[in-house]
Amino acid sequence: MTPQTINDLQTNLPQVDEVAQKYADLKARFESAQNEEQRVAVVDNWNQLRNELDTCSHLVDLRFHQDTSNSQFKENRDYMDSIEPKLKEHSVDMMRMLLTSDHRSQLESEFGSLAFAHWEAEITTYDPIIEQDLVDQSKLESRFIELQASAAFDFQGEKLNMSTLGKFAESKDREVRRQADELRWNWYRDNGEELDDIYDQLVKLRHGMAQKLGFDNFVQLGYKLMHRIDYGHNEVAKYRQAVKEHVVPLGLKLRQRQSENLEIEDLKYWDLALFNPRGNPAPQGDHDWMLEQAETMFDAMAPEIGDFFKLMQRAELLDLKSRDTNTQTHPT
Repeated sequence: MTPQTINDLQTNLPQVDEVAQKYADLKARFESAQNEEQRVAVVDNWNQLRNELDTCSHLVDLRFHQDTSNSQFKENRDYMDSIEPKLKEHSVDMMRMLLTSDHRSQLESEFGSLAFAHWEAEITTYDPIIEQDLVDQSKLESRFIELQASAAFDFQGEKLNMSTLGKFAESKDREVRRQADELRWNWYRDNGEELDDIYDQLVKLRHGMAQKLGFDNFVQLGYKLMHRIDYGHNEVAKYRQAVKEHVVPLGLKLRQRQSENLEIEDLKYWDLALFNPRGNPAPQGDHDWMLEQAETMFDAMAPEIGDFFKLMQRAELLDLKSRDTNTQTHPT
């Protein structure tokens, strides 16, 4: 029997009405539950529904990133972007019901207080008032991803994208490094107006959403979206200061050592990826050879790790080859 691969997974796009009915059924079952066991079963079923919806959403997003030129992948991404706010609304309503339930303490004993802490954070991140804003945000993100994926370069006799151009950052030839980086930054210059427009719209949109939800700015909303429930901007400020005091001086020392190794008095940004004047260590074979070496390594580490790596290969979950129409870049 041929093992199932990620390409065998079907993207059964959810229908909003069907999802709404499933949530209505879950709420009705929870309200009519006669004991803790029945209430726990409802939450388990809810988690299963969320996992199914999240799996579909992630799969659609993955395939769009793999090939932004595929019209079906783009259509699926646009559809999911259009309904995601509705799906989140149902999920948030369910969280509110559980958080205010008279049986909360029993449920916390079963699922843990951390789950409830995450739900308390998440319910603050959505209100129907920002539904269209979320759709518009997704459109801007897709526009950015497609623009990045469209980058194409002719260099050293090769046709390259943004990712594959990066290999020349480690060239032993300093002029090659400079030319490759110049190509990359020229692309950003040539597309700067559109990139600036996307960034400007995203900043204004996100700030507006935050204010509609009662936050002062998007920083506060961003922390909630990332479920940062145990630390905030004060702790991050301390972390930044620690980086400045301890990491930056170390980084400067390493750059000085790199400068001496390369015998370059004034390091430029196109020099930063090279550490050995003879060239950085490089694989001695192609894609398949490297997978074979990795398999040997993981087998030697532990049978369980080796078996898991083999499973990843069989299921085609190791998507390591670059394509002309994919991108790993995402707006932040």
